[in-house]
Amino acid sequence: MSKNFKILSLIGTILLLSGCNATKDALGLDRNSPDEHTVLEREPLTLPPNFYELPEPQPGAARPQETSPQDKAKTLVHGKKPTGKSKAKTQAEAELLEKAGADGNQEDIRKVVDTEARVSESEKSFIKTLVGVEDEKSGKTINPDEEYEKMNGQAHPNAS
Repeated sequence: MSKNFKILSLIGTILLLSGCNATKDALGLDRNSPDEHTVLEREPLTLPPNFYELPEPQPGAARPQETSPQDKAKTLVHGKKPTGKSKAKTQAEAELLEKAGADGNQEDIRKVVDTEARVSESEKSFIKTLVGVEDEKSGKTINPDEEYEKMNGQAHPNAS
């Protein structure tokens, strides 16, 4: 096919697609004006009756409308605002924690988690075989200053 035919067919395809409403909507070329019957009027802004009786802001004080991340998480999980800092465990919660072996704080929990997360060398080789990854060949560490000297015959300007 000639180059002119390809260009003409491309232009023709673009012209045909530009007439299609679905294409215009997908490309964002169609303007959607608001319907005058669905536009709602808003009430004018007014001051609340006790506006001038509000307390003065204190520099450095916590804002009452802001909640802590913990309270936000509790709200997301429980679906309601938390009422206090923390409440006592129910009997069912205490029994569940006792059966799970988590009835107290474990001081070395980070060490335990790290130990459990480690994979032995035999497990690593099995996993690599299973996935089909070959062992990486360890290479020599390159000193950038020495390489610069080899390439340019002079000491690296940033070398100490």
